[in-house]
Amino acid sequence: MKNWFRKLLLLSLITTFLVVLAGGIVRTTGSGMGCPDWPKCFGQYVPPTDISELPANYKEIFKVQGKEIADFDTFKTWTEYLNRLLGALLGLFVLGTFITSFSYRREKKRIPILAFIIVVLVVFEAWLGSVVVASDLAPVKITTHMLVAFGIITLISYTFVYERFIDNPPTVAIKIPPRIRNLFILVIALFVLQVVMGTQVREEIDLLAHDPEGVAPRDKWISLLPGIFFIHRSFSLFWSATFIYFMMQLFRYYRQNTSIYKPALAAGIVAIIEIVIGAVMSYFAIPKALQPIHLLLSAMIFGLLALSFINLILRSKSYAPSSLSAK
Repeated sequence: MKNWFRKLLLLSLITTFLVVLAGGIVRTTGSGMGCPDWPKCFGQYVPPTDISELPANYKEIFKVQGKEIADFDTFKTWTEYLNRLLGALLGLFVLGTFITSFSYRREKKRIPILAFIIVVLVVFEAWLGSVVVASDLAPVKITTHMLVAFGIITLISYTFVYERFIDNPPTVAIKIPPRIRNLFILVIALFVLQVVMGTQVREEIDLLAHDPEGVAPRDKWISLLPGIFFIHRSFSLFWSATFIYFMMQLFRYYRQNTSIYKPALAAGIVAIIEIVIGAVMSYFAIPKALQPIHLLLSAMIFGLLALSFINLILRSKSYAPSSLSAK
């Protein structure tokens, strides 16, 4: 059962990232309302593949907030439907994780509790997805949807690392200098702020992309974006400088602790790719293919930072009665 628990937990983490990617594709292609109802799609568990399978007055039947929906589009409907299937698969994985977590009920009661909270978060995320659809893709709810996904990534990562520590506890606990802990929290908090600003920019882009009058060509979108875009772009340089200083400090204290240093280093490498993609999007009319990748890389950076921080916190616990060491 424990082997199954580890496998299902890892599958849950991977699927969470796939759901984030699928969500980015849905938004980039404008498929968010491809299924105007939830949990069904056009009142069916398997959506139609052709408009002939829908009643003549389907726009009236499936109104959202009193507004008629757009014309049926097979591609958009199935893009949104596949996104929902990935979400359902995630639900099955976390449910399986919760069931198999009971193998730890005697030795570590915390694991079943963590697994239960993960299930609750995923269910809440699914409900929030239905609210997003019902609200006709309200901006604030979309941002909240992304932040909850970050919460799921954090909790799954914590459970994954914590489970490993049960079988292989560290022989020596480490200490965390206050400046390292504060820098770590600052770097993660600033990154989350950057992501929130990014979602605001993305919402403005969505408004331009779905302008019913179609007055703005794609290569003019950047010039039409409000100030939040320029703040978001400049803030990435500030975050990068903070991160570089943070990595210098982390290398000084924890370069021999690969479980702490390497995930943070990997986050930095992914961040470089993310910044390059952001620049390409800014100067080359926001290519559609790069938008979901930009979103996925954000989730990966956050996940790697969270993994490094979790390892740092858990290794600072006194699993062993030996003395503390900074390195």
